[in-house]
Amino acid sequence: IDRVNKPRRPIPSGRLSELQVLTVYRVCTVLLAAAAAVLGLSWLQVAFIFGWQILLYLYARWVKRLPILGNLLVGAVVSSAFIFGAVPTGNVGAVGFPVFFAFIFVMGRELVKGVEDVEGDKTNGAVTLPVRLGTEKAGLIAVCFLAACILAAPVPVLLHYYGYLYALVMELLVVPGLVVSSYVVLRHPTRTALNRISWLLKIEMFIGIAAMALGKQF
Repeated sequence: IDRVNKPRRPIPSGRLSELQVLTVYRVCTVLLAAAAAVLGLSWLQVAFIFGWQILLYLYARWVKRLPILGNLLVGAVVSSAFIFGAVPTGNVGAVGFPVFFAFIFVMGRELVKGVEDVEGDKTNGAVTLPVRLGTEKAGLIAVCFLAACILAAPVPVLLHYYGYLYALVMELLVVPGLVVSSYVVLRHPTRTALNRISWLLKIEMFIGIAAMALGKQF
């Protein structure tokens, strides 16, 4: 699939062999286990880590080729990282909004990527949502998720969950990017434009995390 959609990546371009990739994966897995032991993570956090490993393997092996299930899996893995971080505090409920917001945000971005990658997916038999429904309908669903993010963004401020610095960062940096992304997906869904929107949304993910962290302090 990447030979069609992302030919410049290290594996489809031939810069890395299968053996080299597997070696890097195995070394990183060993280092991950060692880091967990050194840091003294709880059994629940260790379960999260190995659960992620299993889910991401299943995603790469099978699930990414299935409509919506692959997107749901990625959204669940990414959003559950907030729960992982909250476990040591004993207050998992405090990350309810970040988990929800991250999930719908990632779902929107995943569907945008699916529309961008529809050519390679279709060529290689992956029945993603854009392949099943068509790029126009899948793009509309992606915009619905992005619109949900726009509507959800101010809610924590209204509920006094986050401070005004969160609102400032979200409304000046994140929400405008979501609006632009939605417009491009609906009006100019070329492969190049969607690739840029995918990168924009990735950057906004980090800005959103920073906004949430700052919002608890100010």
